[in-house]
Amino acid sequence: MFYFNPQFPREGRKRPSLNDALFRRSRTVKLCFSITMLMLLALCIAASNPVSGAQDAAHGFTLPDINGKKVSLSEFKGKVVILNFWATWCGPCRAEMPSLNKLYIDLKDKGLAVIAISVDTSEKTVRPFIKEQKLSFPVLMDKDKAVSFDEYGILGLPTTFLIDRNGMIVEKIPGEREWDTPQMKGKIIGLLGGRNENHAKNKNGNRDAAEHSSAVGMFRYIFGNKGW
Repeated sequence: MFYFNPQFPREGRKRPSLNDALFRRSRTVKLCFSITMLMLLALCIAASNPVSGAQDAAHGFTLPDINGKKVSLSEFKGKVVILNFWATWCGPCRAEMPSLNKLYIDLKDKGLAVIAISVDTSEKTVRPFIKEQKLSFPVLMDKDKAVSFDEYGILGLPTTFLIDRNGMIVEKIPGEREWDTPQMKGKIIGLLGGRNENHAKNKNGNRDAAEHSSAVGMFRYIFGNKGW
């Protein structure tokens, strides 16, 4: 029988010390963590870009508002629609609501509609928030998340879709945004059929800023707030 004593390594091979082993493990963990963070950042930035290629038609739906009244997407045919998925327990969702409401008030007479779909499980948590923020647009309830998950494939909150007057999705925006900035307002005015000189002049320059904002918003959602 051959017996190998680990205290006497084979000739020509140096047995690694405990410090060497710990160093290798630490280096491997750091490398894996770095790769994971880079992949998440790449996904966030890629997801912030407008839908490329053929546009997708927005999925129709009918959902109740906080008072039980049924509201359908088809009722907003011919308008530019900002479709926002959110929840009261989502910090970034709550943070972006005031600017979204201001944008709606400024542009609703030009043909803008905003629909906020809450994935909260009860109107009792949504109603006080609507009253506190004095939201002017309809807030619908998707308690079973059938529209959020099945129809629109929502993976994180907030997520917003820009829908043009023909009912086509022109952009998917994950993460928190400041909706009443000149750049964002210019983008919406462009969809409405108007022209915004400031938006046209800075279109390319603002793309990086938009990607950064989306990535930051998504990281805040992943690491700083509750998940599904």
